[in-house]
Amino acid sequence: MKKIENILIEKDIQPTATRLLVLKAIENNGAPLSLNDLENLLDTVDKSTIFRALTLFAEKGIIHEIEDGSGCRKYCRCTHNNSLAQSSFVHFTCIKCHKTVCLNEIISPNIEIPEGYSILEQSFLIKGFCPDCQLKVQD
Repeated sequence: MKKIENILIEKDIQPTATRLLVLKAIENNGAPLSLNDLENLLDTVDKSTIFRALTLFAEKGIIHEIEDGSGCRKYCRCTHNNSLAQSSFVHFTCIKCHKTVCLNEIISPNIEIPEGYSILEQSFLIKGFCPDCQLKVQD
């Protein structure tokens, strides 16, 4: 828990018990989680408190949000200090099991936009079958 506490302190966030629980759940899961996922994992913490923690973590660059087409945002631990660089990674969503993963080793292509526009974030999402579901499709 000390590692989780240090992450918050480094970003000037008061490490309250709830914030520690939320970040620990994200850190330990390894896959992006939705607000509902976190609410189910942390059944003693109300949804609005979890949401406030997620909003703060995203603002401070501890987590990033993923829009995977499911209609709800998912949250994943940032592995880089730059949130734009983090949002440049590719995410993959399985169309069968609906699991979303961050493909941190793949950087999305650099897209040139017309003069006068500025990019605040970009998202690159691939949809297909995860390895487990791919095996089921082949059977």
